[in-house]
Amino acid sequence: MAKLEDLKKIIDYNLGKIDISNDAKEQLRQRAHGAGSKRLLGARFRYTAAVAIISLICFVGFNIFDNKPVVVKANNLMQGISPTKVQVVSLDNKFIDATANFSIELFKKSINKDKNSVISPMSVYLALGMTGNGADRNTLKQFEFLLGNNKLSLDELNNYYYSFINSFSNIKAKEFKVSNSIWYGSKDELDVYKDFLQKNADYYGADAYNVDFNSNNTLNDINNWVKANTNNRIDKILDSIDRDAMMYLINTIYFNGQWEKQYSSKDIHNGAFYTNGIVPKPYVDNNMIQESQSSNTLNNDNSSVYLDFMNSEENKYLKDDMAEGFIKKYKGDKFSFVALLPNEGVDINKYIQSISGRKFVNILRNASDKKINVSIPKFKYDYDLNINEALKKMGFTDGLDSSKADFSKMAKESEGLFISKVIHKASIQVDELGTKAAASTVVEMKSAALKINLPKCIILNRPFVYAIVDNKTNLPIFMGTVLNPNK
Repeated sequence: MAKLEDLKKIIDYNLGKIDISNDAKEQLRQRAHGAGSKRLLGARFRYTAAVAIISLICFVGFNIFDNKPVVVKANNLMQGISPTKVQVVSLDNKFIDATANFSIELFKKSINKDKNSVISPMSVYLALGMTGNGADRNTLKQFEFLLGNNKLSLDELNNYYYSFINSFSNIKAKEFKVSNSIWYGSKDELDVYKDFLQKNADYYGADAYNVDFNSNNTLNDINNWVKANTNNRIDKILDSIDRDAMMYLINTIYFNGQWEKQYSSKDIHNGAFYTNGIVPKPYVDNNMIQESQSSNTLNNDNSSVYLDFMNSEENKYLKDDMAEGFIKKYKGDKFSFVALLPNEGVDINKYIQSISGRKFVNILRNASDKKINVSIPKFKYDYDLNINEALKKMGFTDGLDSSKADFSKMAKESEGLFISKVIHKASIQVDELGTKAAASTVVEMKSAALKINLPKCIILNRPFVYAIVDNKTNLPIFMGTVLNPNK
């Protein structure tokens, strides 16, 4: 039976590498291990077949969302490097304060004042966290200042990030999924330390691929990996591979949340969204929710667009000195949609600049129980940007400077190795079913050598801020602005 036990261990190891939900893995494991009660000869055949099938899935890379195999031809260097067990820590106020601060400051410096914006702070800090594990001296200190608000070491942040990701482990991958990978060339180009790979395997579950950056296959592999891990919502993250590129560290996040309270057709009405933030008076009473309006109520400066609004009654009301809003839950009570509507006369950009990480978290913590009639426009858009300048404004400069960067814990002969660019792309869709969102971050490394008894009404019919937040910590997973839902 010793050989049988060995086969069980092989199955368990390979199951750990399949990108499916924990429930599905457990079902496969039970079926395979259940064969142990049969005769050894029969069991050998079944276990061998199971191992072969599981290994094939691991090699090909299986997209559980549309059942289409996504082929990654590169060598996975994490074979033989198994993640070691990491202790889960409590997500205390030190972590929440530091991470909220990073998230909001990045959001403030990443939005485009002229169009809809959306980012995933979580995707960015996970990609930077992996990269920071290769940094030393002042570059490392700047990572800790950037991500930890100068109060948390990178080792502490690794543990917090692992624990935060682990808090979502019971959620099916088709609803929420975090993935990480590292791609680099031959040892002649960059001899990466095993310790660097091990740490990123331990805390981030990152795979590492040995690739030829001169081959078109590598570009396809990277884009296919991102596409598969975002359920096709981000079709392409790289247009090309720079000839001087040495490494890519990539994170993806996929979110698919259904509303806890579903909308019906009678809850959907056509209405006007005022892109300049000025709503004609009188507009609506507390017994609305808005019906189609005649054209003579619209502004005459092309600042009004017609679209579908989703109307519902909610019971978590938000307010600060410059805005009001609400919380709307998704199924499962793990995530919520948060909307903040600046008071009339308050410019949305002025409001955004007034928010701090602590203020954002406190707004949510101080939510009051109050019935509110709310109206949310349907919207869908993509957003992408290079966040180098945003990071510099946040005090992270050395890692982006080839003459100052120190990534000596990443690879041998690391002199001149630096972050050439940090690319971020995100996608969001909000409709009557719920919300689908995805994000990917790529770190490219180069070497230089009202007071009445009627329900409160909040109509998101002018530019507003929104977020998808983790209910336990109130940390934003995605944050965005809607200036025009039709674009």
